[in-house]
Amino acid sequence: MIPWNFCITTFIEIYRLAVPIFVPDAKWMHALVWRYFYRGELQQINRFTELRYEWQSSANCHFHPLPRDCPDPENNLVRRPPSLRTGERVPWLQAGIPELPMSQQIRKWWIYTDYMKMPHLMYFTGIVNLMEQALHFTYEDAADVVKKMQKVNQEALRTSTDYYKAMLSAL
Repeated sequence: MIPWNFCITTFIEIYRLAVPIFVPDAKWMHALVWRYFYRGELQQINRFTELRYEWQSSANCHFHPLPRDCPDPENNLVRRPPSLRTGERVPWLQAGIPELPMSQQIRKWWIYTDYMKMPHLMYFTGIVNLMEQALHFTYEDAADVVKKMQKVNQEALRTSTDYYKAMLSAL
């Protein structure tokens, strides 16, 4: 699976089915996300949108994702909101901060994604590496990964069940 956004519902659904998942490693994804933030024509495709200021501030392109409704890509969609001071923590990626370049901001955010936090994923460094891993991924490997994912999923179900029981009993 090659992520096209910071969080994809399909990813966690596939994980909960205990299907072995190969995902790009963090270095590969940092470069991909960075490219979407700096290429105007790619920004219009609306990938990796959650951490763009325009989507946090309810820009027209949030409600009508057509290129004509979004800010001009020549003016750099990832712009620094004028109301923010350098160094202030914000819930979006922010261009124009010399002490924290966009690439570092992406790295800091990426570690909080499901693609990095969920255990028992297989990471690849490129298409050739993915093909090599797939070629050597045996039935026994798959069975082992599935068993480990099922254990994680059972624990997640137990945790959420306990949470909902506690919440409903408080009513």
